[in-house]
Amino acid sequence: MNADSSVPNSSRNTAAAYLMSPANIIMLVFIADQISKLAILRLLGHNVQTIIPGFFRIVLVQNKGAAWGIFSNYPELLTAIAFIALIVIIASFKKICAGKRVNEIALSLLAGGITGNLFDRIIRGSVVDFLDFYVGDNRWPAFNIADSAITISVMLFLLNSFLDDRKNAKSA
Repeated sequence: MNADSSVPNSSRNTAAAYLMSPANIIMLVFIADQISKLAILRLLGHNVQTIIPGFFRIVLVQNKGAAWGIFSNYPELLTAIAFIALIVIIASFKKICAGKRVNEIALSLLAGGITGNLFDRIIRGSVVDFLDFYVGDNRWPAFNIADSAITISVMLFLLNSFLDDRKNAKSA
């Protein structure tokens, strides 16, 4: 037991492991993504809300394409690709993770993000984007929580790969 708590460390570790389980991470990303999109659709509409002038706004963009709106003329193809990607992730989850917790988290974030945007494509016909960062006339394409989870997952995979390469180089 920890001196500052009446809860045994093993119980806390078990609870933390449960809360951070792949299924819960996926659900958390999906739920946060969908709640934020519903709030934007219901409360903001087509209005723009400036949060930090000259840097950050909340907008409503209904994106039929992928990142930067590419392939917007092929929404069915993007839906199929997302669905196939999700199936591949689920089918190869254990193999890709290879027992590494960081890979579990990264893959769970990726699956949660794909699920959030796939849900939009199927239910709404487009992905709801609303986070708009810019400096002057230079704008980053609007994005959402699902996109953020996907980006974080890629960054985690890249960082982990870089660290593994460094560790392997030192041991060689």
